[in-house]
Amino acid sequence: MIDCLDPPDRQIMLLYLEGVTGADIAEITGVTSDAVATKIHRFKAMLTRRFAEGGAA
Repeated sequence: MIDCLDPPDRQIMLLYLEGVTGADIAEITGVTSDAVATKIHRFKAMLTRRFAEGGAA
């Protein structure tokens, strides 16, 4: 599922999964920490929906 993301979103998610803080992700990627938090929240919601529907992709 991560491979389906646009490269900037993929970078944010991979950094998040590696345990990098939101503030550090914002500094690395050049987006605001609010944007980082929003993208992570949306990705988690997408994962929840997909697994609730029984699909992995």
